Amino acid sequence: MNTRVSGQNLTYSIAHHIGIAIVTGVYSKDNPIPIEADLCREYGASRPVLREAVKMLTAKGLLGARPRRGTWCSPKTAGTCWTRTCWAGCSSASSHPRC
Repeated sequence: MNTRVSGQNLTYSIAHHIGIAIVTGVYSKDNPIPIEADLCREYGASRPVLREAVKMLTAKGLLGARPRRGTWCSPKTAGTCWTRTCWAGCSSASSHPRC
């Protein structure tokens, strides 16, 4: 799958794509994100690249992750960038003051 956003590296593009999927309801508490191996295959990325994207989304409050427990969509929290329009133009912490 070619998810690379023009002018961004693969890590930011994956974080952007998964972030959009979370805020639009593709992934949720009831429909969790796929396991790491499946995501690596889907995006054509290495595990370190995918893990960095997950760390970015965890820092933004969209995901929770724990060793041996997996990764899940976090409940919405105040101060987190959640709107679809924000995620359309927001892919790094420096591009939006609330991210």
